[in-house]
Amino acid sequence: MNKVMIITWSDCAKDDAYLGRLHLLSEITKARSLIRTVRLAFSDSGVNDAVSRQMGRTPLPNLLASIWSESLDEALEVCEEWTQASDKNSIFGVSEKEPLPNKKYPAKVGERVHGFCQVAFLQRPERLMKEEWLSIWQQSHTQVVIETQSTFGYRQNLIEDFYGNNDYSLDAIVEENFPPEAMISDHAFYDAEDDIELGKRQERMMASCARFIDFDRIDVVPMSEYLVK
Repeated sequence: MNKVMIITWSDCAKDDAYLGRLHLLSEITKARSLIRTVRLAFSDSGVNDAVSRQMGRTPLPNLLASIWSESLDEALEVCEEWTQASDKNSIFGVSEKEPLPNKKYPAKVGERVHGFCQVAFLQRPERLMKEEWLSIWQQSHTQVVIETQSTFGYRQNLIEDFYGNNDYSLDAIVEENFPPEAMISDHAFYDAEDDIELGKRQERMMASCARFIDFDRIDVVPMSEYLVK
């Protein structure tokens, strides 16, 4: 099974016409027989309260589509269709690991997933070789994420291929599902009962991130997530 991800930027991302275009593209994609699963995340009004969670270079991406297909060619054809709804786009082939499947609030086709999806776009620091970077990120850091946050879904996408005219330099894409309260509450985000526990969890999380992330080379965008197919 091939997994392809497309990232797009659009100046009219919250306009009715843009949202209507996304709906039409979703319906067209669903009709393709070799496309098995489509998951869509984008910055809509449902994540307005999470603006403080954003960080990185502007303009930030406002849509992430994940497509699983038996045919790579068909997946890329779908991505080409999706580029019509954007001002700029980047397309990647990825390998996915899912250390924490969303079993608490399972996604239903056609519905918005509970809470919000925090999407992080990562670049590997030049100070780390790829093998060391992967070991930190996909092994020891994974456990820190699960133990220090209210995350109920966690997916790691390692970029393996680049398609089309791609000027967005990335090595990985992370998708984390959080409860809605975590949009505005650090206590809810870190699943901390009091300020002391919050401080401990924040310190542990930031120390772990600093081992494999340069904070001036990461983009983070809260998005609403939908299971299209």
